[in-house]
Amino acid sequence: VINHQPYDQKADVFSFAIVLWELATSK
Repeated sequence: VINHQPYDQKADVFSFAIVLWELATSK
């Protein structure tokens, strides 16, 4: 589901940041 809404974009970036954070803290 792709909606061109600011909230969806923020949620996508937020979830992406969480993945990066987990990768960084797992080292």
